[in-house]
Amino acid sequence: MSGEELHYLAGGKGANQAVAAARLGGQTTMIGAVGSDGFGERLLHSLTESGADASQVRILEDTVTGTASIWLSRGDNRIIVIPGANGQVVPEMLEEADTVKSLTAAAAVLLQLEIPLPAVTRAAQLAAEGSALVVLNPAPAVPGLPQELLRCVDVVTPNRSELAVLTGRDHLRPEDLDAAVAELAASLGAAVVTTLGPEGLCTRRRLAAAYKQGVPALAVRPATP
Repeated sequence: MSGEELHYLAGGKGANQAVAAARLGGQTTMIGAVGSDGFGERLLHSLTESGADASQVRILEDTVTGTASIWLSRGDNRIIVIPGANGQVVPEMLEEADTVKSLTAAAAVLLQLEIPLPAVTRAAQLAAEGSALVVLNPAPAVPGLPQELLRCVDVVTPNRSELAVLTGRDHLRPEDLDAAVAELAASLGAAVVTTLGPEGLCTRRRLAAAYKQGVPALAVRPATP
């Protein structure tokens, strides 16, 4: 099988969000791990070049950096994920003084599920000990998230397929969207912001019995090739 193009891009859900926040002018710190390889060097450079503080991203020796190989063919795609250093982030890594300070003093802490759940849970607990707004992007989605994590979360931001997983549905029909968002908000006691791609997003505030707002997506022009 022959291909046409190959691109190596710095990314990952957490890194992309950190870069976006930093480029928007926010004081941003990335906490995580990379491997001792060229991909890790490139990722750290991308973070610092964008203005994010990458000093709390650990470099793990004899470990590869987490990668996602995305195969595109006629509009379809297949993704092969190798967790690498991401899969070796443990709660103990978050107990260092600088990391504890970052999490407890932050105005907002954004978490994803691309590192093991015990580390995500500990990060949320430390953030909740301070005054941080704790936002959980539940991707990749897994059913039955631990209550130790959920009780620390203020906002959950699933997409349509993740919303289905979190509410125990095989798939989510358009007519079931409002009910699923309301169900998740009620079960978590948190605000829910469901992203809908080009359709924008749907929100429900914490403890609001019947609050729903549709926000259309903004059309943007890519700034880079």
